[in-house]
Amino acid sequence: MFMYLREQDSVLDSVEDALDWISFRPEPGIPKELEKEFFILVDATIEPIEELAHMVAESRKYFKNYSEKQRVAVKDIIRKLRQQEHEADKAEAEIKRMVFHLNTDPVTVFHVVRLAEIIGEIADHAENAGDMMRAMIAR
Repeated sequence: MFMYLREQDSVLDSVEDALDWISFRPEPGIPKELEKEFFILVDATIEPIEELAHMVAESRKYFKNYSEKQRVAVKDIIRKLRQQEHEADKAEAEIKRMVFHLNTDPVTVFHVVRLAEIIGEIADHAENAGDMMRAMIAR
């Protein structure tokens, strides 16, 4: 349970880290060529966060009655979380690939790569929370 809560807390910590990182270098910000990819990454990161709320609601039902049907429903949500995290990983990798093909300064390259990694960590922690929940409902 404590490991699950730690991962839940890490989701929010990573969101805070991303906001802090963005604020460190307001200019030039995200290069125009990467704006679309960053929107894709952010969307891919929001999906697992939203799925966590669904997982918690379904898990509560399971812990009230311990029905196998409810356990399977929670496991299905966890599988979906894993797939969503994989999509976020692909979006993060695409940003990293693209930034090295831009004609920009090294500081911008570093800032963009690190920002993509931090945003990607949000989805990683959401997946980890799902893994901890899976351990809690294991038979």
